[in-house]
Amino acid sequence: MAHHAILLAINSYPGLTDLQGPELDADEFRAWLEAPDGGNVPLANIDVIKSSQFPPDPDPYKAQPAETAFRAALQRLLFNGNAFKGRVGERLYLFFAGHGFASRQLNEAALYSAQATKVDPDHIAGKRYATRIVNSAAFDEVILIMDCCRDVDLSDSIRDPTMKIPGRWRPMSACWKRTRPAAANKRENAHSRPMARFAGCSRMHWWMPCAMPAATRRANSPARS
Repeated sequence: MAHHAILLAINSYPGLTDLQGPELDADEFRAWLEAPDGGNVPLANIDVIKSSQFPPDPDPYKAQPAETAFRAALQRLLFNGNAFKGRVGERLYLFFAGHGFASRQLNEAALYSAQATKVDPDHIAGKRYATRIVNSAAFDEVILIMDCCRDVDLSDSIRDPTMKIPGRWRPMSACWKRTRPAAANKRENAHSRPMARFAGCSRMHWWMPCAMPAATRRANSPARS
């Protein structure tokens, strides 16, 4: 079965500060996904969501993309209407780029959505979504890349996803793998943590860099926070 990918890149933050790098990173990661000697993911299986696809809006509560855009892409991938599809493919790539933060759970991060403000930090809990997908056994493997800095804000809590993704398997043993690119530089910070391994070999790898690899980032691509 084929691989799939969902990429979410947010440049425009009317309630915070705009960024220039996320969409560039998403475009380059998509190019790698499409390459036969890269991810080898069929073009039709790559869902890209980014700020430039939506009209700009100065009102943070109307800005896009928000979590609903990601949930819609995930619903199309995992469900037929209200019916869970079951096994969908071998590998799923989840890529999130933009502003991010970490709360008391320092071993995970969340991506601020385009609707985030300093007093209302709307966000997408990437790792928690990935964990639920792993638990569902829809894919043999889930690769999570959180291309956002983890500014620690103890006043913010990462909220659980509301989407009801069925859990299919009971934990069998602990499984983890360090995911670190060969071209890693000193600015990167790769993390791996034990995740439950399930019958059917479902597992999750995750990587939270503060910058994309030097080998895959354009020379003029600006750094971001």
